[in-house]
Amino acid sequence: MVKGRHGKYCPGLFHTAYISSIGKPVCGDYNDCIGPRQAFSKGYFPSVEELEELKPEEVRELLLGLPCIGDYSADIINPHGGFPIDVWSVDVFSMLFYGREPKNARDAVAKIKRAGIKRWGKWAWMAFYYVAQDLENLSKKLGVKLRLE
Repeated sequence: MVKGRHGKYCPGLFHTAYISSIGKPVCGDYNDCIGPRQAFSKGYFPSVEELEELKPEEVRELLLGLPCIGDYSADIINPHGGFPIDVWSVDVFSMLFYGREPKNARDAVAKIKRAGIKRWGKWAWMAFYYVAQDLENLSKKLGVKLRLE
């Protein structure tokens, strides 16, 4: 949760907390909320329950059809999960998978995303979350510097 400019709490971008708020003025007024996504979410959007009944790819397409939602955000807020790799996290997962950082982070995103999904399948989002939350301990255990800066 993040605070809007008037001190009221607004939904963040993690799974059901965000999805369930789409189309509802959770802060009393959309102008109170932080971020561009709330400004575009006034129309109807399926409930979490309806999204869970759809195939993960169908939910992803619905999410990508919303303004300001890209690949990374769709993977984070999809109730089926995903592997939300971006130019910051690609360095960490490249180090884990291949023992080196990529030469070009932007170009490596798709490759690392495929590798994570192949490795962990439907549990890839949990692996991403675990790694992102435990960088310091993983760095010590593996003897490498993992970072998200």
